[in-house]
Amino acid sequence: MLRQRSRPHTALVLVLSILCAILIALGLFLFLRNLNGSSGEVKSAFRVEGLDPAAQTGTPPGAPWNEKSPGENLFGYRVSSTVTFQSDGTGGGLNVQNPAFNEYLMVVELTADGDESVLYRSQYIAPNQYISKVDLREPLAPGEHEGTVYLSAVDPKTLDVVGVLENPILIKVK
Repeated sequence: MLRQRSRPHTALVLVLSILCAILIALGLFLFLRNLNGSSGEVKSAFRVEGLDPAAQTGTPPGAPWNEKSPGENLFGYRVSSTVTFQSDGTGGGLNVQNPAFNEYLMVVELTADGDESVLYRSQYIAPNQYISKVDLREPLAPGEHEGTVYLSAVDPKTLDVVGVLENPILIKVK
């Protein structure tokens, strides 16, 4: 009597192989994301009272997720060079980010040049957080206005401002 060899079920092997590949890819993605510090939560050292409720945790759309620090004791940031608001002062895409590699909280202020009043002021933005849209405290006249974004680096332990950076910006009002 001859014995027949049993053949593995090709479809079952294919499905299990695809499932394994998907699980490996997901694990690799999560590992690399956590390795960069973009785990989706604020580190405990930066969980202070007064964190901005509009701030979203993680990397903003279009920003590199594996961004590295520009150097020791340097403060990095990302902000739009032009921001457009509706006529009522709402919906401005400031797109300001405190990258995950920073060691300081950040506070953002927006002013129009030639006017000392603050048009927008954030609360604390922790490293690995960003704010996409902001509203002005008071609307500006329609047109284009030169402005400045002030980015204050704040020590998370003492809440003292350790430095302020200035970034020119064009403010457009429809």
